[in-house]
Amino acid sequence: MWDSPSTKEGRGVWLWAVASTLLLFVLELVLFASFIPSDWAHGVEQTERRELVEILGADAAQAIVARGARWYETLFVETGIAPWTYRLVATGPGVESGYGLEPIGASPAWAWLRGRLDVIWGAFAQALRRFALLLAWWPFMAIVLTAAIGDGWLRRRIRQYGFVYASPLAHHTALRILLALWLIVGLLLFAPIAMPVLAVPILGVASALCVAFVVTHTQKQL
Repeated sequence: MWDSPSTKEGRGVWLWAVASTLLLFVLELVLFASFIPSDWAHGVEQTERRELVEILGADAAQAIVARGARWYETLFVETGIAPWTYRLVATGPGVESGYGLEPIGASPAWAWLRGRLDVIWGAFAQALRRFALLLAWWPFMAIVLTAAIGDGWLRRRIRQYGFVYASPLAHHTALRILLALWLIVGLLLFAPIAMPVLAVPILGVASALCVAFVVTHTQKQL
């Protein structure tokens, strides 16, 4: 039934998760705009690039960085979104004159605002670079996910033959952990701290374990 209590509860969990994530995302951008120094953000970027080269090699690191930069150029530069924000509120070297608040662009406050824009757009570039890193691990992710689904299905069949009932609690708990895990990943894409490269395969293994539990404890549909 579409209006059963369990269905309504599931919808509520998803709506709560989406709303909470959006709120945290806005707060994270406010944090970037207000407190993160430009030098700190630049240091995080350099640390991640250095670790990419050390662990994945120069060629793979260059490919990941180039893919993230290409996405950023396509989404925010070629569309004119990022240049427009600079023309609107921040003048300076490399910024063409436009219509906005340029007459007071020489004020120290606007110089500070330009630095905040650098940090915010740098955060978007960082998020796309980290997303490119996630995609670079997709063969490993596909292997462990396939193995988890197969293992979960086999365990489910064994439990059915042994007349062991699936646990709705384990099913919902694993599903919520999986949801929370990937919501946290979405927020960490913008986090102002260096993310270790090997966190991606660890994420894949943790996700696979949750998927295995979800499949194992999926109840038989009548």
